[in-house]
Amino acid sequence: MIKIKKIFLTKEKNVLGWFFNNRTRVFLFLAVSILLWLTSFIPYLNLIISPSLVYFLVAIFAVITFIVSLRDLVIFCLLLFVLALLLTLIGAVESAEVVSNFVYFILIYITIKFIFNEA
Repeated sequence: MIKIKKIFLTKEKNVLGWFFNNRTRVFLFLAVSILLWLTSFIPYLNLIISPSLVYFLVAIFAVITFIVSLRDLVIFCLLLFVLALLLTLIGAVESAEVVSNFVYFILIYITIKFIFNEA
């Protein structure tokens, strides 16, 4: 019992420390995400900016803001691909298509980042 409590306390300190070190990034991310979400309600602009596009832009902005490694992005894409496969098998083709679009564009982002960073 004491070991479990000690683990949670150290995890909590790590999360609070990470938040304190990256507080400007977190607030910037929240502000841009809210602005993107609000733009999807502006008349005539909401025809161009769909909710799925807002989700995608927020996801890409999160990757750029919080500096996610290429390895983690590839693993995330593989997990999303498996999710899309499962959604296709159960018959939710529209949802699988949205998830596949995310995978496609994140893989394009990975390719561009790999080319320009020479990682």
